[in-house]
Amino acid sequence: MCEVLDRIENRGIRKGRQEGIREGERQGRVAEYVALRREDGYGVEAIIQGLMKRFQLTNEQASEYVSK
Repeated sequence: MCEVLDRIENRGIRKGRQEGIREGERQGRVAEYVALRREDGYGVEAIIQGLMKRFQLTNEQASEYVSK
C-alpha cells in the first residue's frame, strides 16, 4: 500500500515540476514580449491588449506584467 502511495506522490511531484517549468518559460516569453514592445515605442494599453490576445491573459494579469 505504501508503494502505491509513494508512486502517486512522486507522479504528483513530477507533474508539479513540469507545470512550474512551463509557467517559468511562459513568464520569460511574456517578459520578452513586453520588453520588445516597449523598445518599439508601444504604449501601455497596446502592450496589454497584445498580451491578452497572444497569451490569453486577463486584463489584470497583463497589467501586472506591464507594471513590472
